Amino acid sequence: MAPRWHLLAEEKFINDIPGTLPTNDQRSRFAAFGNLDDVKKEWDIYPKLSEIGNSVFQEAGCTGLRFLITADHKDNTGTKRKSDTFNDGGIYETTKLVNDATTVKLTANERKVTNPLALKLLDSGNYGRTSFHHVAVPLEVKYNYGNSAFKFPFPSKRKAASTAQSHTDDADVGDSSLVEGGDVSVEDEAAISGGASSEHATQNEGAAFHTTYVPQYMHDTLLGSAGISQLGEYMFKTFKYQHRIFSFAIYVCLNMCRLLRFDHSGAFVSEPFQWTSRDSALHTFLWKIASMQDSDRLAGLGYDPTASLVDETERATFAALASAPTLPQEVRTYVEEATVNNAPVYKVQVTTSSPTDDERLPDEPASPSSKDGPRTEPDTPGHQTFEFLIGDPLFAAEALVGRCTKGYVAYRLDLPANTPDKDRLCFLKDCWRPYVSGRTRPEHLVYQRLQSHSVNHIASLICGGDVGGAHAQRTTVHEFLFDTRPVPRIHYRLVTEEIGIPVTKFRDFRELARIFADALEGHSQAWTRAHVLHRDISLGNILINAATREGFLNDWDLSRFESELGNGPVEPDRSGTWQYRSALLLQYPRKPHRLYDDMESFVHAFRQLVVRFRATNKTDAIVEYVQFCYEQANRRGDVLIGGTAKLGEFQHPTSPIELKDDPRGFFSDALDALAFKCYSFYEWVDPARMQATYGVDKNGHVEENRASERPDTTIDDERAAWRSEFAATVVFTRRTTTAGDPCELNGFLCSHAELLTVFKSIEAIKYPDSIFKGRDYFLH
Repeated sequence: MAPRWHLLAEEKFINDIPGTLPTNDQRSRFAAFGNLDDVKKEWDIYPKLSEIGNSVFQEAGCTGLRFLITADHKDNTGTKRKSDTFNDGGIYETTKLVNDATTVKLTANERKVTNPLALKLLDSGNYGRTSFHHVAVPLEVKYNYGNSAFKFPFPSKRKAASTAQSHTDDADVGDSSLVEGGDVSVEDEAAISGGASSEHATQNEGAAFHTTYVPQYMHDTLLGSAGISQLGEYMFKTFKYQHRIFSFAIYVCLNMCRLLRFDHSGAFVSEPFQWTSRDSALHTFLWKIASMQDSDRLAGLGYDPTASLVDETERATFAALASAPTLPQEVRTYVEEATVNNAPVYKVQVTTSSPTDDERLPDEPASPSSKDGPRTEPDTPGHQTFEFLIGDPLFAAEALVGRCTKGYVAYRLDLPANTPDKDRLCFLKDCWRPYVSGRTRPEHLVYQRLQSHSVNHIASLICGGDVGGAHAQRTTVHEFLFDTRPVPRIHYRLVTEEIGIPVTKFRDFRELARIFADALEGHSQAWTRAHVLHRDISLGNILINAATREGFLNDWDLSRFESELGNGPVEPDRSGTWQYRSALLLQYPRKPHRLYDDMESFVHAFRQLVVRFRATNKTDAIVEYVQFCYEQANRRGDVLIGGTAKLGEFQHPTSPIELKDDPRGFFSDALDALAFKCYSFYEWVDPARMQATYGVDKNGHVEENRASERPDTTIDDERAAWRSEFAATVVFTRRTTTAGDPCELNGFLCSHAELLTVFKSIEAIKYPDSIFKGRDYFLH
């Protein structure tokens, strides 16, 4: 599996950036250095880079940008975390907002112990504090070649004869296939999934940016991997706190440099070059950057033109909501966190538009065909644009590639002036949705269908659409990752009325059971009324309404209509959140998704909260249990297999979770009843036929069709006793034949009503010492 990098020749990299080249006369006034004999440590490189950068900006007449060194000073904007990092420097705008965020003020005593080079840069205005909210182009510098993420041709303090000669002598850069357009990319998550996506709880989603395969031009060492992780963290924070379509970066090792361009499908990386001479690609890059200063928010640097910084009046309006008495405390806290430490506030736009024919709902008629066939380009007439104020994200999926979902508390600007604040605040989801013709669709179309069928306990749609209009902002790097090409991604926003609280904030297990019952009711109505299956039930998608404390189900972007679920074997995918996927989907990756898979996900989600917030037989080894039961995965070829521990639990008629703090036993009885009902369902799964039909072999290939009959369907005395005890609530469907599809099952998990009864029985427990919420054992 390869990471998502694509190597470009330095000339190609530079030519793809808009703008003219400097003349020879202009270049003659750029700062340059011959040898770097005076460089003894990384700090010695910083002033030289700063001098070069600012000399180019000065020659270009660019007063709106500066080359700032920010080593040793952490970002203090919009964050309270002590673990926040700093990078070595970057290109910053010179606005008051940015200057205030990056200014470093030293006392007389602090100046006495500060690096003299830092003081010199500080006094010249070229040294400051890291701000991932504002850095336009991040910079990373390495003095030690062994610590570098990338390989360079003999990085040194001496100027080589020529850059071309350096390339010729460098055996580590890679062969010409990489230079000429060879690709290195990581396997994308399934085309219609994109990995887990959570609304109100941070979850890792999308593919890892750097995985097991290492290109020839990157260091395949522990220190090299650490360098890649460090760079990835800086770029993740840049995308997290800013509104970017893409971002450039500069990577320096001694006298060598590489330029990079990141988007949410991967990164371009240039061939290495020397940066010390006036004709270097770094000088040319900086010149072209300087020419963008007069453009709209430096759009050429990847800024999203639909997001603009607000003035102090509008920012104060939004920040004041942190103390608004009419809002729930949780919402006030969200606003406070979104504006902490003078974090910038943006006005963002959401534009609605009609879907293309290949993204319509399956039962909707296509637009009238023209002589060229169905419409596959965006339809612009009839669109509507909404505006919202947002601060820092409430959460951001910790990934550079994939959906990269961010969630915000938002303030509506389209309502009448006398609208109460509680009716203006809403939730805005920002993500990069996958686009596969005929297989993906914008999430708001599903919400429209659910609302047209009066489905309750779901998020209420305000608006949704691709940012800037249909398909307007797309990834680019994916087009060059030919080997295992990932899907293209489109920038997308969705706005809903409800602001959700993470389900982990429940007050006791009586309330939790009601919240799950509410979400299950919404799931039931979506299935029975609108014929939509959610397919991503997880703790991140079951939320508590901050205003009513009712449960609701959101995040329907992986949902499918009943008619789309398919019959027979399907291509393996990773839709849904791995921890909560059903045991059958994990064990048999070619099995189509069914209602009972979603139902089982509710069970896993509820059980995990029991283990987390009550003392149980799993508490002493809780980390190992969660990893073994919920996160276990094995690779067979290119296919991930899991669910062995989940299957094992369902093969026993009693609950695998034993409460140590339930003296009355009522909650324990309910967990046992739930376990037996799940056991009764799994009792009639035929593993041999399931494996033969939907499994893969050790190499990830389709199993030979060797389905075998179930040898024995006799009920022994022990099982008969259990069945007799629960006969009033459990319906057994005995599978006595091998005919038909082995994934078409009946029983407990095929009924919303039966699982709803379990949650209602827990909600009815009246003894506080049975249903209390204990401490969080994940944190202890």
